[in-house]
Amino acid sequence: MEMFGRTFAEELAIEIAQETPAALFQLLVVALLFSINSKVALEAAKNAFDRGWTSPEKPPALSYDDAGSYDKRTAKKIGMLAGAVMDRYKGDLRILREMGGHNSFLERELLKKFKGVDDRGADIFVREIQAVWNENYPFLDRHALTAARRLGLGDDPDRLAALVEKQDFPKLASSLSRIGLSHAYEEVSRRAASLSGAADGTQKEKVLIHT
Repeated sequence: MEMFGRTFAEELAIEIAQETPAALFQLLVVALLFSINSKVALEAAKNAFDRGWTSPEKPPALSYDDAGSYDKRTAKKIGMLAGAVMDRYKGDLRILREMGGHNSFLERELLKKFKGVDDRGADIFVREIQAVWNENYPFLDRHALTAARRLGLGDDPDRLAALVEKQDFPKLASSLSRIGLSHAYEEVSRRAASLSGAADGTQKEKVLIHT
């Protein structure tokens, strides 16, 4: 987790643990932007939040240029997203959770009903919120599962969750997903091997997870 373990919420200073309507909306914006273009999503989200678009109630006036991380079409999509959150859930995505009956599958389906949010976006939302919305814990997306298998950690989310504190599992999930997307298996394995020495199997797994 040391190499890749920051969650998107941490990078963008989104206070997910507070579960406020604003924090949940910001996370949904991140999910939308990763659905649109993952290469510039974090920068686009930071720019939007820096300009004051941190809640769905009053979208700020934003300006965009070709050198920026998002354009007028993307701004329009964020505006439509904000409108949909207001119309469907009175600006509070905790209502989405209630409507989904605290069921992970139904919550994902409701998230994907927002125009522009695809499977990857829903995965990101669920991955980041899982320590707060317990019905989603433990969750690993397909990239994280692939990375876990390639690193010799297996692909059982429950087993991997037992190796870290619950509040740290989103970091592990994010770390594995990034490793899977970047194919950094050899780099991570070499670093873990240099740190683990003669440790036994379980200790090696813990070293690898915290690398």
